[in-house]
Amino acid sequence: MSWKELLAQRKVQRHQTSKQELLALRSLIARDLADAAIEVLSTDRRFATAYNAALQTSKMAIACSGYRVASGPGHHRLTFEIARDTLGASASRSLDYFETCRRKRNIIDYAFAATDTEAKEILAEARKFYEAVERWIERTTWGWLQSSESARFSRTTQRRFPRLQPCESQHLILSF
Repeated sequence: MSWKELLAQRKVQRHQTSKQELLALRSLIARDLADAAIEVLSTDRRFATAYNAALQTSKMAIACSGYRVASGPGHHRLTFEIARDTLGASASRSLDYFETCRRKRNIIDYAFAATDTEAKEILAEARKFYEAVERWIERTTWGWLQSSESARFSRTTQRRFPRLQPCESQHLILSF
């Protein structure tokens, strides 16, 4: 579906992202990826937290394209569908996986259902997806994150999430 069709159906809204919004999303994603790796949490909670990191990563890619998914029934499904169109074929495998996880997450909300293996798999996939989206952002028009802001964000974030390391592209990546 085209942006024009999505706008006409009010499934998306035009949106101009900012450095602050991207930094906030990165912080949220980093927190969720770090929390999803905490072994003492239940497998259901780890699964749901890694799922949220993937969802927020998709939202970040859509925001960088100049849009925001409208809230409403099915907005998680729609977010992954639009992210697939936004990011292209290279992200399809991850986004297909996250769509399966979305359905699994709905079950988890009503019953204990995630296994340790599933929690580890979604965390690994969410990490890879986040790194791929950061590379996509770097290749597109969004390379304007200033090093001073990145450094300030990095120092603040590293106090809270010591496993985060800044990478050469001035975005944060997780080191595990």
